Amino acid sequence: MDFGGWFEIPGGGRTKSAPAVVTFHHETFQELNVFVRGLDDSIFRKTFRSLPPPTVGWSEWFRYLPDFKTPSAPAAIVFNTGVGPQVLYTFARSTDSRIFFSTAVGGSGGSVWKEVPGGGSTKSSPAAVITDALTSFPSLTLFVRALDDSVMQNTLSREPGKGLPEKWSGWTAVPPGNGSTLDSPAATRRAGGGSSVLVRGLNNRIFRNTVAESTSSWSGWK
Repeated sequence: MDFGGWFEIPGGGRTKSAPAVVTFHHETFQELNVFVRGLDDSIFRKTFRSLPPPTVGWSEWFRYLPDFKTPSAPAAIVFNTGVGPQVLYTFARSTDSRIFFSTAVGGSGGSVWKEVPGGGSTKSSPAAVITDALTSFPSLTLFVRALDDSVMQNTLSREPGKGLPEKWSGWTAVPPGNGSTLDSPAATRRAGGGSSVLVRGLNNRIFRNTVAESTSSWSGWK
């Protein structure tokens, strides 16, 4: 694969941490969303719309929901809940290490920041992945590095007959519970369903733990 080279995103944005990027598919256009932690620790958002004209091109950088500060990189993911339009979820660590999220529907601005239920805390950036994507009721799982360096998860799901998902499972250790990391976890959905979580171990080696959608059984850290 040939890359076209590096180009600066227009607008003169600056960041202290890694960016987060996700594509939002609307009925009439696609929108690339970039989120960064600014130099003042605010979260900034910039979008690129590919269709239709004349809205093609980059927006300005704008502060995403003022009055929220983060010491880490944000995370973003699009959740196709199976009810209505897709929902853009943005997750961030607060200055006191709690975990918050905001939602946006249909290209709108974000909702107010809400704490992820369960009282979780993290030392690093969160990671999110869509799980159970092959079922009628997909869910979203959030992974974090806890204050004791363990790897924790919390799943957001929609109950049958209800609207947008509101039910969080609560924070639990990723089975079998002996995983530890010195950094932010990374997560992705597996082909055929389920997900994989990768972490930097305490010995700086890279470990993976996978869960199958059909059985909900974890492989253990390998």
